[in-house]
Amino acid sequence: MRNTGSIRRLADEHLDRLTEIVPVGIVRTDRVANCLYANDRWCQLTGLSRRDTAGSGWLCAVSPQDREALLRNWREASTKGREFAEEFRVETPDGETRAVSCRVIPLFTEEGEFSGHLWACTDVTERQRTEEKLRDLAVELEERVKELNCLFGITRISEQYRGSLTEILSKTVELLPPSWEHEDVACARIVLSGLDFKTRNYAETPWMQKADINMHGEKVGWVEVGYLKAMPERDEGPFLAEERSLLHSVAERLGRVAERLDAEKKLDEKENELRSRLTHLTRIGVVGEMASSIAHEVNQPLTAVATYAQACRRMIAAGLAEEGEVLEALDRISAEAMRAGDIVHRLKALVRKHESQRTDVDVNDLVRDIERLASVDARLHDTILRLDLAPGLPSAVADGIQVQQVLLNLIRNAIDAMEGVETRQREVVVRSEEGEGDIRVSVSDNGCGISEALNSELFQPFFTTKKEGLGVGLSISRSIVESHGGRMWYMRNPGGGTTFFFTLPTRG
Repeated sequence: MRNTGSIRRLADEHLDRLTEIVPVGIVRTDRVANCLYANDRWCQLTGLSRRDTAGSGWLCAVSPQDREALLRNWREASTKGREFAEEFRVETPDGETRAVSCRVIPLFTEEGEFSGHLWACTDVTERQRTEEKLRDLAVELEERVKELNCLFGITRISEQYRGSLTEILSKTVELLPPSWEHEDVACARIVLSGLDFKTRNYAETPWMQKADINMHGEKVGWVEVGYLKAMPERDEGPFLAEERSLLHSVAERLGRVAERLDAEKKLDEKENELRSRLTHLTRIGVVGEMASSIAHEVNQPLTAVATYAQACRRMIAAGLAEEGEVLEALDRISAEAMRAGDIVHRLKALVRKHESQRTDVDVNDLVRDIERLASVDARLHDTILRLDLAPGLPSAVADGIQVQQVLLNLIRNAIDAMEGVETRQREVVVRSEEGEGDIRVSVSDNGCGISEALNSELFQPFFTTKKEGLGVGLSISRSIVESHGGRMWYMRNPGGGTTFFFTLPTRG
């Protein structure tokens, strides 16, 4: 009968033969970590021969930086008789370093006595390299995402604050530090077209990146990002090459934003100039349409002046002139001349080209002034012009001449709308009333009304139902009202005809 020692040796030999067929490095050690056996895979992994691994020689393959920690964990596990896992590096004789993941399993005799350890070692060098590459890629991806978020953020800000370069720059400068690698110590500054914006922590530092902002090929400012303290050296001082690229992209984008805003400003100025000219020409056109009525109205006081002057002449020539009669005739001449002059003065004020000025105006006074001109045209067309003005209205903030232009255009349209009405009295009513934060003015007629088919076209430029006319009156009127912060609309009257409304904001 075999003794216990022989059985143990047979078991160990059988275990060693099994380890030759597994794809991992195997080392079997005794209780003091001396190598009793190492398989071929371990020798391939470490570059050592089996003779070199004998005794404590196998530990020579473990990197000196990892050896002490490995032995410390081995001692602790040995005292408790438990297995443990460890990762360490091995260095081959030709200088190659490989990463090893090791599972250390305690071995026991049949009697339960601790006899050593079995070290199962797997080469994880490629895995670690792959993991390291993945970590690097993840970091790089995170940086690229930060850069994209920065550029998308600038686009979003540009759209949100479309007309304000000040708002765009003040919001953009805050986007820059989080887009750099060490955002906790990053600061930024943007200088453009006389505007200067900085992050709250901005300071002049030796570690700074800077890029010029150009408009139409000329430098108009710059953008810079800096670190407030020294950081590890990278591609450009402490900065990444991608950060330099991002900085140039930000500068280029801000340049394009500035060019767009400048172009929009010039376009707005041109549009305002053209709108002003068209508004002025429209006023002249409306007055031109009223030419016969105005001529008739001015002719009346001038005829009276001539009549009174001839009467005075005849009385003086006949020697019948008395002082009181002459003075009375002169007073009448003066009154009629003032009447004619007043009409001419109001016409001059209406057709004169002027810079738009918004002031506090009394809307009722504007209506009364325009009524003096419009009533002339109304009488000539056998129409009654009636005012229904609410007393005590607050002041509106408006350009008085432009508001009068809107009123005159609506009244003229109302008179024209009743051209073919014969069955009832023609009447145009102008009303004013106080709304919520505004004043509402309406012009109502009892004419032929407006077809529903014209709803979508009525306020379009160059659309007209008149035989003669450009079709810009309502379009210009609505643009005037909307530029004042009001609105214009119309409703069909239940009894026939149409009412046009517009509002003007009050001083609030």
